[in-house]
Amino acid sequence: MPIEVWNLMPEHPAYSFVGFVTSGNLALNHTRSDGETTCDEASNPELTPESEVSAYIGNEWSEASPGRPSVGSNHPGDRELPSPIGRQNVFESTKRISIYDTFHILAHYGNNKKILFICGVFNILLSGYIIGASPELFHYWYTAQLLYLMPIRCYTYYQRGYHFFLPDLCYIVNILCMCTIWLFPQSTRLFIGTYCLAFGNNAISITMWRSLMIFHNLEKVTTVFIHVMPCVALHCLVHLLPPDLQQERFPGIWAAKMLAPSLRIQDSLLIMTIWSTAPYFIWQLSYYVLITVGQSEQIAAGIPTSFTWLRKRYARAKVGKVMLSLPESLQEPAFMMLQYVYIVLTSLPCVFWFWNRYASATFLMAVFSGSVYNGAVYYIDKSDKSSKNEEESDEQSEA
Repeated sequence: MPIEVWNLMPEHPAYSFVGFVTSGNLALNHTRSDGETTCDEASNPELTPESEVSAYIGNEWSEASPGRPSVGSNHPGDRELPSPIGRQNVFESTKRISIYDTFHILAHYGNNKKILFICGVFNILLSGYIIGASPELFHYWYTAQLLYLMPIRCYTYYQRGYHFFLPDLCYIVNILCMCTIWLFPQSTRLFIGTYCLAFGNNAISITMWRSLMIFHNLEKVTTVFIHVMPCVALHCLVHLLPPDLQQERFPGIWAAKMLAPSLRIQDSLLIMTIWSTAPYFIWQLSYYVLITVGQSEQIAAGIPTSFTWLRKRYARAKVGKVMLSLPESLQEPAFMMLQYVYIVLTSLPCVFWFWNRYASATFLMAVFSGSVYNGAVYYIDKSDKSSKNEEESDEQSEA
């Protein structure tokens, strides 16, 4: 199929791009009896009957790049089929290589996945060891990983035309967490707002978006990291630090803990709701002005945002139908109000996670187990599919 035609086709789960072949048309590219070559060969002497394929392997997209939602994954960072913009960028930058070289690329890609899988498993092991042995060091471990993973996420998203997902609230929560740890550790209000957004919006999003812990896929590992690691770091700072170190290094957290027992539960809920929605309002207003309004031309050209993606993703759901039934000018304000309700509802249980270390740990294990379960479903489905293909191949060979 010509590339120009493929770029015009809408995204659909019934088909996906795997690779493309560039070669001469064997039905036309032949030498005539008089020795003349056909018009195809004359107009493009580079085309030969020897097929060549692109260096961009389909598995890269099917596991790591944003596009349509994958099975069991709804988060914008866990999508498979790239948009027409992403496809066009790939086609413009792809170099042609021989089939022989392609096998080396596939082998190299497989080795990279094995290395990523090993690193992902050891990351879990080392993180658990730090939490148990030296929880006062975990925020260093979290910061180091964030400084490594975020530049990669920013680069890949800019390359694929998904940079408007980078200012989403889950990334802003990580920035707030860095500010709480390194810049303003004395601010109780900043800590409360960060804590509620981390244990509320970020943690619950793992379950809502069905994030997958797939160890060999850096894209999905980064998505889980962005949502769960701020919660784990704050859990260590709140519940596992010695009181004297907490008072010296994080006076804002220590003051919040000393104040909490003297407050009634309704007062604590009110304080947490206020200081969690304050940064949300600042972020939402900034996003609307700088992205939705300021970059409206790029959005109209096809670069997606969280709102455009959710509107498309949930068009057939009840909430989506209600949103789409509103006038177009009211759809985005309605989405903002719905997101605000979500922020408030997910922040309410945070007072219990803050008061009790065991409740906090149980909540984190439940949330993280959800992503591990989704990843297990992915691996089992892949294994079953591979076993089924092998059985069918054996049956055909025996026949």
